[in-house]
Amino acid sequence: MKIGILTQPLGHNYGGILQNFALQKFLRNNEYSVSTINLRGLQRKSSLQSRFKTQVAISIKKVAKSYISKDSLYLALQDFIQNEIILTEPYNAPLKRTTLTNHNFDTFIVGSDQVWRPSYSPNLLNYFLDFCKEEQVRKISYGASFGNGESEYTSKELIECKKLLSLFDGVSVREETGVKSCKDLFDINSTLVCDPTLLLSADDYKSKINKFHGNSICAFYLLSPNFEKISFILSYCKKNNLIPVSMTPLKHSNSETAKHIFSPTYMISVSEWLGFISNSNLVITDSFHGTIFSVIFNTPFLTFDNPSRGSDRIKGFLNITNLENHFLSNETTIESENHLIPTIDWQIVNESLRPLVESSKHFLNYHLKLN
Repeated sequence: MKIGILTQPLGHNYGGILQNFALQKFLRNNEYSVSTINLRGLQRKSSLQSRFKTQVAISIKKVAKSYISKDSLYLALQDFIQNEIILTEPYNAPLKRTTLTNHNFDTFIVGSDQVWRPSYSPNLLNYFLDFCKEEQVRKISYGASFGNGESEYTSKELIECKKLLSLFDGVSVREETGVKSCKDLFDINSTLVCDPTLLLSADDYKSKINKFHGNSICAFYLLSPNFEKISFILSYCKKNNLIPVSMTPLKHSNSETAKHIFSPTYMISVSEWLGFISNSNLVITDSFHGTIFSVIFNTPFLTFDNPSRGSDRIKGFLNITNLENHFLSNETTIESENHLIPTIDWQIVNESLRPLVESSKHFLNYHLKLN
């Protein structure tokens, strides 16, 4: 069996990279041949073309220099992708079946991440496998996400996606709201599964971790940083005698607030990112995968609400693990500022995840072994 995985283009997102790494590793551990369809080349081309269109007055030399500088910022992430994930050659979207014939894929898995969120997936029908709708290949979604509970689909997209999804051999989604969306939007029954990163254990990630030496560290990973979040982190760290360390470069690093925070000038490697979460005394994040890896490594954490990135997926995960009190909405943030580092009974949390993880593994093995 040759499996092709279709997920969001891998590039600048730690969670997106690690969920694909985890799904590939789980499948390879179960002796499946697997590759991820590489849409990375298209993203670079589109980005460069956009620069030419919007900055006509700027010389080609300056545009290229700007593009390369931005790309070099993420070289550490690209190293992990190249060394740890099996990719096809780069392809342009929209995908066509003839484009992939040389790989002889007989199974396609769509997911995970927000592949079924139209605003995140410009070539939406590809993520419903329109390019192989008439082919006798196995079609599966694993942990596909709509991002939130509100539909972003047009009437035309609803009709087209419903037809395509009815051709799938197995449909699974990552959130309870996704189960509801599949039924309400497409009249399809789906299975709730865990994020692919949870298919692996903490031990599976240990060899990928770049450990650091430090004490009393509060590592924070913010996808949508703002003054309120940074102010909360500084106040919380001061009250708990922690050193605030940003896991990503902070904008406006010359501001008075940022002077009290260690912030890298580049995107740290995936191994360093894992190391910060694994070895810190506390993680504060507004990221779904920042939250998940805190749980994987049993690191105390607090998670800010992040509606623009999709609140439902974070809330759903915290509900399953009974860690809702670690979620900071606008209403609870000020109140939580007075709390000490949260105490968590990790044995109970780990046990609460076990049934979902096992049923998720069963879903994959069952649908991959169907005759």
